[in-house]
Amino acid sequence: MMEPALELLCDSLNSHSGNILLIADEHLDCNAIFALKSLPNITLLSNRYDVKLTADQNNIPCYFNDMDLGVTNTKFDLVAYRISKEKAIVHHVINQTPYRLKDDGQLWLSGYKNEGMKTYISKAEQYFGCKAEISKGERQLKLASLTPQKLNEPLNDKNYIESICIGEINGIEIHSKPGQFGWNKIDQGSELLLDALQQYLSTADVKKDSALDLGCGYGYISLSAWQLGIQNIIATDNNAAAIASCKDNFNRHHIQGKVIADDC
Repeated sequence: MMEPALELLCDSLNSHSGNILLIADEHLDCNAIFALKSLPNITLLSNRYDVKLTADQNNIPCYFNDMDLGVTNTKFDLVAYRISKEKAIVHHVINQTPYRLKDDGQLWLSGYKNEGMKTYISKAEQYFGCKAEISKGERQLKLASLTPQKLNEPLNDKNYIESICIGEINGIEIHSKPGQFGWNKIDQGSELLLDALQQYLSTADVKKDSALDLGCGYGYISLSAWQLGIQNIIATDNNAAAIASCKDNFNRHHIQGKVIADDC
């Protein structure tokens, strides 16, 4: 069953005859992609690798990256976006949208009042220099349509594309960015896993040759494994922001490992 705010957005797409770019993040379940097959004029852009794989299997064009709308040279009649949980991502997407629209192209936003939808609409109106057309669904669900007129000051996206230092691991800096799970902290699950890894490696007959980090995030486990003497590291994640952060940390600390997108 499709998430309600996304369902409202996708149902509305059936009435649009132009070419569409649908921004797909954690709200789009892979099973929901099947409902998009009836739209021959749709392209997806997603920060989830499982969405990319499913779209490819169903012959739906899909770009996989960290919400970079500039990856395509195409300009669209419509950019459709069910707002993300992370405010910096929402602002980042809204800021890029006018440059990916044809003349008189539209941005459609869907989401709930308690997710900040009212504020996002207001800020987009100010940036686009226009008034939004708003329709409402159940439980304070809103769908807004905006057509950029004269661009003003863009929204504050916290310099989304750049990573920031969030702390240290045994004296080396950790860099991360929004858009991934636990991006600005070390979660308890990772700490427990690292404790188990340290105990395992303390066994005399264990070889410290290689490690595979599934769901690497910004690379906390991989960085720690490298500090523990493991030289051959492969880090994987389903999320494009995590891939970008982990690669950044590998490069900063000259870790000779691989960081790859995968749905594990």
